[in-house]
Amino acid sequence: MENSWLRRLDFWAAASSVRHVTGAIRGFGLLLFPTECVVCGALDASLCYRCSIIFRRATVRPFRAESEAASLPESEWSPRLVPADGFEPLAVTSAGVYGDVVSQVLLAYKNGGHTDLASPLLSALAGALHRGIQDYRTKETSILLIPVPSRGKSFRRRGYDPIGLLLRRTHRWRLLPAGTAIASPLRYTMRSAMQQVLPRGSIGGNQLGLGKRKRATNVRGTMRVKASRQAAISGRVCVVVDDVLTTGSTIAEVTRALRDAGGLVAGAVVIAAAAGTGRSNQHQANPQLPRGE
Repeated sequence: MENSWLRRLDFWAAASSVRHVTGAIRGFGLLLFPTECVVCGALDASLCYRCSIIFRRATVRPFRAESEAASLPESEWSPRLVPADGFEPLAVTSAGVYGDVVSQVLLAYKNGGHTDLASPLLSALAGALHRGIQDYRTKETSILLIPVPSRGKSFRRRGYDPIGLLLRRTHRWRLLPAGTAIASPLRYTMRSAMQQVLPRGSIGGNQLGLGKRKRATNVRGTMRVKASRQAAISGRVCVVVDDVLTTGSTIAEVTRALRDAGGLVAGAVVIAAAAGTGRSNQHQANPQLPRGE
């Protein structure tokens, strides 16, 4: 979805000389246009020091989050222990719980134009990737990381693909797990633009206000692997990468499209899981700082 010139521009922006210049420009810009922490409102940073620590502590211990995401597809990846009902959902590893600080940072990054929040988010994503990939290791020379693509309308509104941008920067900073590679073979079908049902007041195609059935209707049959990429997917081990896990309907649709193209979907990795999925209800959504920090 993203043009090659956007990727080149992203790599160019990583050069140390460019970072020094942009850092000076950013500092001058703060004098003219002060910014505020997206969480607490403190001045001079999109995420202040205190809130950045809270965010880090909320995303530093990845956990398995698939057990209560009712729309996830069945796992085809050597289940450890098959449940009594014979159904083992696709494994999903999450960096943190979608609530309070984590949700505010994610929403500001996705829908508020705060691309400077990519740094803490990519750290959270990298940690979840390293934890999740441990469960999918095989003799394969490479595991493909498949980002859930942005819809065309959302991409045009934002000017960037949130998950694609995070994965590129994670790769650029050499934070991806060894033996992994990024692939973007998916595209939305024409049907996806016609069937989407959104809740009132939704922002940028956000489905958080929808129930399980409407979410499933929203995404069913909306994705496919590009014809030119099917050969590259067939027989390869794939791990889906997304921002938030709620019911699992989006991951289920991506999994269907990849499996239809012959891919072997081992699991998924997300930055945050909605409270109540898996062990997320045992994690604090907003861990507080101890005294003295």
